[in-house]
Amino acid sequence: MNRDVEMNGIDCLVLNGGDRLEDYKEVVAFVLVLAAIGIVLYVGPKLIWDGIQCISIHEYHDVTVIDKYVKRYYDHDNFMIVIETKNGERITLTNVDNWWVKKFNSADIYSEIEVGKHYNIKTCGWRVPIFSWFENIIEIEEASD
Repeated sequence: MNRDVEMNGIDCLVLNGGDRLEDYKEVVAFVLVLAAIGIVLYVGPKLIWDGIQCISIHEYHDVTVIDKYVKRYYDHDNFMIVIETKNGERITLTNVDNWWVKKFNSADIYSEIEVGKHYNIKTCGWRVPIFSWFENIIEIEEASD
């Protein structure tokens, strides 16, 4: 049973077993700081990279989707879309969420894209083969005939 006691003019909560809550403040603070650092290290690089990618915007008009597949990277999946431009150039794009452009529906977009149809696509990022980086689809709409 917890009870309030006064020690040296300071009110404090006494827990079962006689331990004071004040004895745990440093431990709780340390655990909270570690949790905050962990969140920043886990989420921070992704947010920074998404922001950097948004510097480079590309638009593709009336392209044909010729393939789509899912590529596994360690613990997550990337939705890959292969398009062909009017001049016959084939470009592989990725379709992943991006915090900076408020895109959180990559799975929905992937399920709606149909091979053989024509689309207007807006992307951000760069294709850097050595790092397996692809332009990321941020907007897509079916092209009108």
